[in-house]
Amino acid sequence: MAHQSTNFSMDNFRIDGMEIPYNHAAKVLIYSNYVCCGLGIPGNTLVILAVVLSKRVRNISTAFIVNLAIADLLTCCVAPIFSWVQGYDYYDPILEPVCQAVLVVVHSCIGASMYTLAAIAVNRFLVIISSRQLYEEIYQSKYVAVQIVVIWIIPISVAVLPSFVFGIGQQGYDFVLHTCAPVKDHPTTVVFNDILTFVLYPIPLTTIIFCYIGILVRVIIHNRKLAEHGVTRTSGNPSNENTQTR
Repeated sequence: MAHQSTNFSMDNFRIDGMEIPYNHAAKVLIYSNYVCCGLGIPGNTLVILAVVLSKRVRNISTAFIVNLAIADLLTCCVAPIFSWVQGYDYYDPILEPVCQAVLVVVHSCIGASMYTLAAIAVNRFLVIISSRQLYEEIYQSKYVAVQIVVIWIIPISVAVLPSFVFGIGQQGYDFVLHTCAPVKDHPTTVVFNDILTFVLYPIPLTTIIFCYIGILVRVIIHNRKLAEHGVTRTSGNPSNENTQTR
C-alpha cells in the first residue's frame, strides 16, 4: 500500500515551468501527426461530400461509411493538438485539461471507427445469409439511426465514465512519452486501460472476423455447388459447355 502511494505521489511533482525530459521519438511524431492530418482531413472530407452531393450512392451501407469517415475525420482534426503537446519542453498545467479532452475525443472516435467497421461487417454478412425481407426489415432507416447512435454511445461511455465519473484511472500528460495518455502513476490506471482495451478492440474485432469468415465459408460452399452443377450439366449435354463456362 505504501508503494502505491509513493508511485502516485510522483504526479504531485508536476510543477509549472519544470523541464520535461527530452524524447527524440516524440519530436519525430510531431511531423507524423501533421502528415496524418494532411492526408486524413481531405480524404475523409471527400468521402462525406461524395455521399452528400451524389444521390446515387446514398443507401444503407453508405450511412455506415459516412459515420466511419466522420469518426476518422475527428481523429485527424485533433492530431495537431498532439503535435502541440509533444512540442512542449517545459511543463504547463494547461496540458492536463487539454490532454483529458483530446483523449476523450480520440478514444471515442477510434472506438466509433471500430464499431462502425463491425457494423459494416454484420451488414455484409446479413446480405449474404439472410432473406431480402429480413434484411430490409432490420435495415430500416430508423433502425440504422439507432445503430449509429449506439456505435457512438459505447466508446464515449468507456472514455468518460471510468475516469471522470467512477475515478478509475486518470488521463493526462505523460512526461516520458511527451504526449497525452493515461497517467501511469495512478493506482487504477491499469484497470482503466484494461476496460478501454477490452471494450474498444476485442469485441468489434471478433465480430468482424466472425462475419467475414462466415461470408468466405458461404462463398466457398456456393462456388462448390455451382461447380458440381456445372459438371452435371456438362456431362449430360456437352453442347452446354460454353454456356456453363460463361
